[in-house]
Amino acid sequence: MTPCSQVWTVHKRVCGPGKANPFIWPPLSRSESKEILEHLHESNGQLAGFPKQTSTIANALRHFVQVPGRELRVRPLFSFVSSRVQRSSTDLPLAARPQDCIKIVTEGGPSDLVTIKSQQRVLVIARAHEHARTLDLTKPVTRPAANPFGSLALWDWYSARDSTEASTMRWGDEPWRSWYRHAMLIFYFLMDQCRREPESVETRTRTPWLTRLHTRNDAFIRSTIAPTCPNLANTMLDTAAKVNQAMYMMGIPTGPV
Repeated sequence: MTPCSQVWTVHKRVCGPGKANPFIWPPLSRSESKEILEHLHESNGQLAGFPKQTSTIANALRHFVQVPGRELRVRPLFSFVSSRVQRSSTDLPLAARPQDCIKIVTEGGPSDLVTIKSQQRVLVIARAHEHARTLDLTKPVTRPAANPFGSLALWDWYSARDSTEASTMRWGDEPWRSWYRHAMLIFYFLMDQCRREPESVETRTRTPWLTRLHTRNDAFIRSTIAPTCPNLANTMLDTAAKVNQAMYMMGIPTGPV
């Protein structure tokens, strides 16, 4: 299978009308949702080093997800008990019920309860912190395959969001972000395959792709992101350089983060 056909297995979820521009995060699969709900309150992996308010997926959702009243399609919100939907006795912010957050953005869930904007934020925060929870940097080759959408979400929220220039309400609306998310999704997918198969023939064919992506992304940050978000661009370039050095030491093809 060529790198192009391998990439398509992941990229097709965000390709085409209504998904590509702007970049629309796909809903959680049933298996993703089940895994997140089972570990909602655990502080494992990289989360163990996070501040208390973001050290679990539940805490991060409460801390970061803000759903203004104008974004709610239905008020009051609903609580999910077993498989039945029952009206909540209180009208709490969505972030106060992390389980509901996850169920709303799961395939087949009642996504019409909140706006697309709010759904997208929940998806990024949930995937980012789930990825951090399962990330074990002490086992670069032997750890299981990474979810590329989780890798992308962690980068998008922590390495490509600068609250001093673009608040969390503006985050995601920048004209450059959709293109860069597509590029980074492809990069993370190929990078993870190289990580798990560093000596394979396939990795030798993926390496030129990663090199080209690295060159293009670096140029894109400097020419397109830096003019409007200079602090963020500097942070992204600095983070990329540090990670590239670490990956090089592990013998893995390098690129942006």
